[in-house]
Amino acid sequence: MSESTRTDRFDTMMKYVDYLDEQKKLIPDLRSKYIGVTMPFPQTSQLRNKVLESIEKLKACDQDVCIAVYFYHDGNWYNPVEYKSIIFIGNDYPHLKRIIDFMAGEEIKLSINDTCILYKERLADSTRILQGNHSKMTSLNDLFSRVEIQLDMLEVGMGYHYENKQVNEDIIQFTHPEREEDEEGKELGYQLFTRSLDCFTRKVLTKGVLSGYPVVDSRIEIIDASCTMTFHREYYYMDGAHGSLKKAMKKADWQLCEPVMEITLICSKQYFERNSLFREVEDLQVSEERDERRVAFTAKISSVMDYLEAFYHNSEDVSDIHMRINRYVPLEDTALVVDRFAVIYSVSKWKDNLNEEDERQE
Repeated sequence: MSESTRTDRFDTMMKYVDYLDEQKKLIPDLRSKYIGVTMPFPQTSQLRNKVLESIEKLKACDQDVCIAVYFYHDGNWYNPVEYKSIIFIGNDYPHLKRIIDFMAGEEIKLSINDTCILYKERLADSTRILQGNHSKMTSLNDLFSRVEIQLDMLEVGMGYHYENKQVNEDIIQFTHPEREEDEEGKELGYQLFTRSLDCFTRKVLTKGVLSGYPVVDSRIEIIDASCTMTFHREYYYMDGAHGSLKKAMKKADWQLCEPVMEITLICSKQYFERNSLFREVEDLQVSEERDERRVAFTAKISSVMDYLEAFYHNSEDVSDIHMRINRYVPLEDTALVVDRFAVIYSVSKWKDNLNEEDERQE
């Protein structure tokens, strides 16, 4: 292989590596987020672009904001996605208020009454060993990839942990007789395939498995992996890593869960006595301080949603409130989740894709 060919091959691989690094930067940190506010998806392209441009300004000022959507799709990917709502996900209830105020300045009306829960997807079992195989056969190249992972659910707040315990570097193979001895291609392929496993593990966890809600507080260990193709093709390593990881994850037993919140507040004696919520919560602890009560308890976020406005803005009765996620519990059968959920990584790219879809339909 000539020196110029080697240089071109290395430069091409590095472009894909840079792409993976950029994709990892776009993946949001959702471990402590539990709440969002929704608005209907704009029905005209003009209003939609105005909203998305305002969202881009919002994210430029507040990097903690995460944007997601509710949508419907019939499963046929030749048909367009029907978007139902845009979701503004914040760190907590006061953060949502700041988001609403910013968007009001952009003449986009959001309502705190349209608050929604950020559900999470969790394993029914605490640990699973999962295997996934992915193949693609075309007239130009064939791809066969395989991955074996150990997936563990961690305690709330621990975030995401990834480790590649696959120690065999001879996991890239070419089936074409003239490429079997392409050691340089195998070495470059190994670097790109393992980087792809790291990036797409994070993406698969963010996209979830059941309805598109993220998997957080989890650890994935790559136990074993391999990738075989006819010729060295950079994008095949990425496709192989992504496809095999998704198929491995789908083999697990998943549950859609909601957060149980740990809440502490100081309220007036009268507010505490007349509020029926305090008679229904778990682990209630109360201490008296003159005419006030220091209250601590745990409750599912769905059971306290209607009380958040009073908790945070009834200054006469409530002060010094703190909330954090305590754990997750499976949704009850009565909780109806119809639309799918998806995190939007790049608002500008999403806007371009929507405009391109409009052009195709005209």
